[in-house]
Amino acid sequence: MLKVDLNYISTSLEDIKAETPILFMFHGYGSNKDDLFGLTRFFDKDVAVISVEAPINLANLGMPTGNAWFHLNFEADGISYDNDAARESFAVVRTFVDETIKQLNHSGKNIYALGFSQGSILAHSLVMSETCPLAGAICLSGRMIDEVFIENKDWSALKDFPIYVSHGSFDEVIPIESGTKIDKFYQNTPVNLDYNEYRMGHEINQECLNDIVQWAKKHIPSS
Repeated sequence: MLKVDLNYISTSLEDIKAETPILFMFHGYGSNKDDLFGLTRFFDKDVAVISVEAPINLANLGMPTGNAWFHLNFEADGISYDNDAARESFAVVRTFVDETIKQLNHSGKNIYALGFSQGSILAHSLVMSETCPLAGAICLSGRMIDEVFIENKDWSALKDFPIYVSHGSFDEVIPIESGTKIDKFYQNTPVNLDYNEYRMGHEINQECLNDIVQWAKKHIPSS
């Protein structure tokens, strides 16, 4: 059992080797650790999956099984958030990933992140962290926030970094414009970007899932 502050569920961690691929999953606002874990069966059996649960329970907002990485404010002109709370959540997740790697006696190689919606923002933050040793990321239906997407920064360390980004053209929660902005941002960096738009809402449809699986086969090695 890992001694960390965040709840999680995982595939077996008993036989992890020093360079076993590990995929950390981060769910969206109002969801929980079980949500994305169902995708585990679509990845190679050698990939260790750790699906992490956000620390803020939303029961007081009528979502007894819902959680958030940081609070959102739903207003007439859009969704806003607390900048400091967002930055704190990024630090918590980076610490969780770092401590997990150490506790598993892992080398820190072949570490990946998958995030959906608010969890996608966390995955982006790990991509751009100077301390978190990601080897690739899958970022689904997210949005740009200033605390993560910093212009005019030296991104040379991310040369050829593989990242898959998707968005639904009919997304009613985070409009497609957010996806195109993320695409444009990464186009100005040296990452190996695979950006895709799908005829779907705020979700992962079958076509998107198929492309995620193919991306993973290409970029996540078997142990």
